[in-house]
Amino acid sequence: MKRIPLANPRFGTVLMAALSTFVFPAMAKSVTKNGKMFIASTSDFVGDGKTDNTQQIQAAIDSCNAAGGGIVEFTAGTFLTGPITLESNVKLELDSAATLLGTTYTKAYYPAGYDTNLSAPSSLQPLITSNNASNITISGKGTIDGNGQPWWTAYNAAKASGGTLPARPRLIKLNHSQNITIDSVMLQNSPQFHVSLEYCWYVQIRNVTILAPSNSPNTDGIDPATCHFVYISHCRIDNGDDDIAVKSGKYDPTDPNAGCSNIWISNWHVR
Repeated sequence: MKRIPLANPRFGTVLMAALSTFVFPAMAKSVTKNGKMFIASTSDFVGDGKTDNTQQIQAAIDSCNAAGGGIVEFTAGTFLTGPITLESNVKLELDSAATLLGTTYTKAYYPAGYDTNLSAPSSLQPLITSNNASNITISGKGTIDGNGQPWWTAYNAAKASGGTLPARPRLIKLNHSQNITIDSVMLQNSPQFHVSLEYCWYVQIRNVTILAPSNSPNTDGIDPATCHFVYISHCRIDNGDDDIAVKSGKYDPTDPNAGCSNIWISNWHVR
């Protein structure tokens, strides 16, 4: 991915200002090909809150990517899913009556190729992820619900007994990706962090509501780590841990892109 070099990436600033508008010039590419919008078929999605739609949703994402870009639209319903991977030039659009609901089946989140006969791994896949992707969007008035209560209960029980703390999936974790928009959706009840960004560039998160009970463990709102040019605006966060945590990440400190820079946070409401 081509990126704008930073003059002083290790000493960038976090600006918390009332910025009413901000446009990243690198985010102009749309999810179209030859001027036509590709809409993925979602006729096989079942929004009853019980049927596992993981394969169908991933197939729709893959078809958008193969077409050069497109939209996966979720209409009214509750769509149960396991981990899905966003690919370049793909937009997830959730209708106001649509909910994407994370499964509570732990083994669904095991890393690819992990032997399910072994004890649980130390980390789990997030519900939604991206790796080396560009031009990705999650938007609409709908909800992405991590179904966190069973995870919190198990975690708190293990902590109280002094046992091994079980791994929990994050709701959204985007890695080494750029030109990202998360707009207007409600994110709630993540088993762990709601939005994690690692080594991402040119990110807009706006008009997003993040909700989790005040006693839910480690349910951070938005955590950019080793990210550059991130704009967070008009968001409401009411959760059980950090609202927004800007982190340096766990990468080689000699890397010229280590740390965060050019992070704008404006007009946000937290409780």
